[in-house]
Amino acid sequence: MTEVSWLGVRERVAAIASSEASQKVFGASGHRFVLRPVMSAAELVDVERVIGTPLPEEYRTFLLEVGNGGAGPGYGIERVERTADGWRWTGHGVTTVAKLGVPFQPFDQQVYAQHDAKQPVDSDFADHGSFMEASRAWMRRSDDLHDEETFGAITLSHQGCGYYWLLVVSGPERGAVWDDGRAGDMPLSPLTGPAGQRLTFDRWYLNWLTRTETAIVSADGA
Repeated sequence: MTEVSWLGVRERVAAIASSEASQKVFGASGHRFVLRPVMSAAELVDVERVIGTPLPEEYRTFLLEVGNGGAGPGYGIERVERTADGWRWTGHGVTTVAKLGVPFQPFDQQVYAQHDAKQPVDSDFADHGSFMEASRAWMRRSDDLHDEETFGAITLSHQGCGYYWLLVVSGPERGAVWDDGRAGDMPLSPLTGPAGQRLTFDRWYLNWLTRTETAIVSADGA
């Protein structure tokens, strides 16, 4: 595994923040190009103890050396927060902390098709109350399926309109960043590089940083 270097990343983000053009970058309203303080080694060890699996190296070193959330793709990297109920990832997305040790396994789309085929129809019930009860149960199962498909993955960042980026922490896809476009009826899909290789957290983040710097230089020079 190639060693990840986050040297100079905080300074690069701060340089972007100093430009007036930075607030015109998509998603800047969510993070203002501010990185949160880093996590301590003790905090990170406790997080990994709770979730029952080590975090991918690229992500854990980011938390230790760059920041615990803040400036990043989309509306920013979600923060890991200790609450009265334990550790959780904050933000718009849902990270099922108790299931992060479960191998990530996106569903075959037939799973959703079969569930949709079971949607209750009013005319099949003797009374409306029974139909409503069955409909509520069906909707609860819809929500459960949506959550279960991302067991073993962290919600990294909100892209807007219910779209997210995920980081897989368990299973064969561990370390890969995936696109969650289910809000637009698209299946979960891995992000890949030019040669078709899976994008890891560091490549995903640093690619965004380089693209943003290029955009800022172009805007400042206009």
